[in-house]
Amino acid sequence: MLCLFLSAFADQVFAQQPGSPAKTEQEHCSAYLNQAVPTYRVAWHYKTTGPGMTMYISIAPGDVTRDKLIALGCKLGRDHARGENLFVLILDSYAEAKRFCFQCEGGDRQTSFSFRAMYAFNREPGNAYQSLSWRPDRDTLHKWEQIDLGPPPDRPGAKGHVDEKH
Repeated sequence: MLCLFLSAFADQVFAQQPGSPAKTEQEHCSAYLNQAVPTYRVAWHYKTTGPGMTMYISIAPGDVTRDKLIALGCKLGRDHARGENLFVLILDSYAEAKRFCFQCEGGDRQTSFSFRAMYAFNREPGNAYQSLSWRPDRDTLHKWEQIDLGPPPDRPGAKGHVDEKH
């Protein structure tokens, strides 16, 4: 159920306010393979139906940039490419990531302002996507920028899959 909610959230909630044109850019993860990935901390993670995963993570506020977020989202997508879907909520405070509650009320102003981005991929037939939505200005809650990252990451072993050397 949460997986369906997050999928709908990714598609609907990040749209701009009525009357404002949505800003949607096109990118591809292959352009970010050599981009430095910011350090992150996992506050919560759990398996969802599909099979898939939802993660709440935090990064340093200074790492909330377009290129760093794309690199991080694409890296997490490759790391979890075996799944059917992945939803990653990115906050700029570990304490707020631990407190953030997606399905419940009670989050305070600080928690809302800390929620900065969401990376997601979904392999559902007819609705397959990979995207990142982010908020460049921490103090503007309603202005999200959407980046279409193309199809979901290749599964390991698939033709064209990129294996990273560690």
